[in-house]
Amino acid sequence: MFKMIKKGKAFCSPIKNFVCDTEEELENIKNDLEEIPFASVAYVTSTKKNYVFNGNKEWIFVKGVADYV
Repeated sequence: MFKMIKKGKAFCSPIKNFVCDTEEELENIKNDLEEIPFASVAYVTSTKKNYVFNGNKEWIFVKGVADYV
């Protein structure tokens, strides 16, 4: 699965950007919201880790910064 997020300075696809206190809250986001778009990102403040929501509806840890701005 792939998705074009941004072309030049214009966004092509809606994504969501979340900030959480703990990694456990990632599952709450997943369960509380009706739909999280593929490639949405989350930052966990307690661990300083970034995650991307994949096509299997899972939060995947990524090294470095996960942002599209």
